Amino acid sequence: MTDGLIIIPELLFDGTPTPVRRNTAVVVADEYIFDVVPTNNLPHESSMQTVYLPDSTLLPGIIDAHVHLTFDGVEPLETMVRESNEMLALRAASQAREAVLAGITTMRDCGGRDDVMFILRESIQSGLTLGPRLVLSGRPLTSRRGHCYFMNGEVDGREAMTELIADLAEKGADFIKVMATGGDLTPGTNPLAMQFSREDLAFIVREATHRGLQVAAHAHSLEGSKAAVEAGVAVVEHATFMDETGISMDHSLVKRMAEQKTVVIPTSIPLINAARAGLTLRLARKLGVSMAEFLALREAAVRDLITGGVRLIAGSDAGATCTRFTDIFGEIESLAQAGMTNIQAIAAATGDAAAALGLSQIGRIRPQFLADLVAVRGDVTKDLQALRHITFVMLGGRIVREETPQSGFL
Repeated sequence: MTDGLIIIPELLFDGTPTPVRRNTAVVVADEYIFDVVPTNNLPHESSMQTVYLPDSTLLPGIIDAHVHLTFDGVEPLETMVRESNEMLALRAASQAREAVLAGITTMRDCGGRDDVMFILRESIQSGLTLGPRLVLSGRPLTSRRGHCYFMNGEVDGREAMTELIADLAEKGADFIKVMATGGDLTPGTNPLAMQFSREDLAFIVREATHRGLQVAAHAHSLEGSKAAVEAGVAVVEHATFMDETGISMDHSLVKRMAEQKTVVIPTSIPLINAARAGLTLRLARKLGVSMAEFLALREAAVRDLITGGVRLIAGSDAGATCTRFTDIFGEIESLAQAGMTNIQAIAAATGDAAAALGLSQIGRIRPQFLADLVAVRGDVTKDLQALRHITFVMLGGRIVREETPQSGFL
């Protein structure tokens, strides 16, 4: 064997909800995983470089399925309103670099201003900037002065909807994002109120489908989630299930989500972080409850989705208030807290996330998949805190971070 690289970890998690493997090597050639073999099947003599990762778990690169790289994680609205597109691009590039060095090799950006995110992706792909693979929506569709209107995706009428969807498709959008309800971030919007009619949501899905794109819907209200699912959206972002009385689960809706294979990205970590910081978000104030009460209701709702067989994947909403671009690890922990096993929670940010989003070449450690790989110190399936101790990051066969692991774990 010549050229390429052999990686030999202590443990290997392949991105599926199955136990870790020992005595397994991963052979990387160019951008791809060439083979995954028992270590005793490796040739005794080889010119290939070998990377040993003792006391570590090797797993697929982490996927954060909901971020906003043009937000700052502190005062997102104020920053976006104040800064130019050029400054937003520089900010997004810095935050993308931070994320990939932390082991997040794919980010699905759910809304940025104008064409900033398309420019950043081009910069990363050309090698000018270090960052993860980007899956982009571009400007989200919203109503006049609706949620995130400052991203310049306001549409008034179906002709405007068609024109914006066509423009986004031409610029390389991977999916279409629509703000089905108001949001916590945007003053003057109501998280419980619909921003589009059911008929208009269905129209947006048809227009996007015509261009080969799926639709993801931001929805905080129970009514908004119902309308989005009825319209045939592929992904419901947040799915907070709020109404005037609190957080209300509709079990017929949960059943329909499971049957339609609707993907839900709960984005719980911003709420958890806000509570830890002593903040009460507008969502909780809207219901007249404390953050502790709101979090308990939210966790119960996520648990109902899990037990109801709905397809959940991990997204942090990084860039939102109190949410950093490495907080996907806290989101994974929240999924486990709500009822997933550790292995299921990690799969929700690796193999299951990739499959749910139609990303066919990432998320798993198997031949012919892209060599996006991360090593962490410890057995991550036993202790999710190990995800915070990254020792090795590979993106498309290129090592972008490598540390000498300390011994003594096993």
